[in-house]
Amino acid sequence: MGTNDSNDKFEILLGEIGQINQILNTIQQRFSELKIENQGLSTSISSLKTEIKSDFSSLKNDLKILNVKSDKLRKENVMFEKKLINLNSLMVDYEQFRYAIGEFIGCSIDENDLDFFYRLKRKSFMPNPPIILKFVRRDLKNNFFKLFWVKKELINTEILSGISEATLKRIYISDDMGPETYRLFSKAKELQKSGKVKYCWSRNGKILIRKEEGLKVVLIKSESDLMKFGYEVPVDLKDGSSLPTGEDTET
Repeated sequence: MGTNDSNDKFEILLGEIGQINQILNTIQQRFSELKIENQGLSTSISSLKTEIKSDFSSLKNDLKILNVKSDKLRKENVMFEKKLINLNSLMVDYEQFRYAIGEFIGCSIDENDLDFFYRLKRKSFMPNPPIILKFVRRDLKNNFFKLFWVKKELINTEILSGISEATLKRIYISDDMGPETYRLFSKAKELQKSGKVKYCWSRNGKILIRKEEGLKVVLIKSESDLMKFGYEVPVDLKDGSSLPTGEDTET
């Protein structure tokens, strides 16, 4: 009886040892699985770190670019504000110019009388570009020029504020001189400046020249007409931009 009890206990012990071995095997298998999972996580973490580092570097570079663009925009904004201030100042000057001439000849003009009012862009061949304006009503335009012709010899920069006697300049006004006519007129003025003709002026969009006192007035229609008075075409003459009007001169 004692021997049987010992055998039973031994069998039970062997069974428990077997179960323990199974548990250990399961634990070992799970440990191996966890190890593999841990390696996967480590790889993922390493990859994530690389991506984060790359993204951070990219964001840092983008931030630098944005800072440069932002600085450029700030500078452009300052420049734009300066140009706007200058433009507003010029508009005030043009308004005073229009008002002064209107008052001087006795023909008041306000902003409602004009369709547009601006100065052409300065060019190398046109250092003092004309101011362009268009009347809304023809009767006002006709009256303006009628009064202007009466006092045209007296109209100079003296009627504008802040102009000293030493810098007085004649103010010229013309009626609708087109781009080609204006360029032709500029060339005609070169003849006058060189002394090849004594008088050069425009009226009603037409260019007129008088070579000397007492000679007949000649209507200039083309560059060929100017060549008769000794005008020489420059070899490197550049074509200027279109100009809708010009200056009315008779000197």
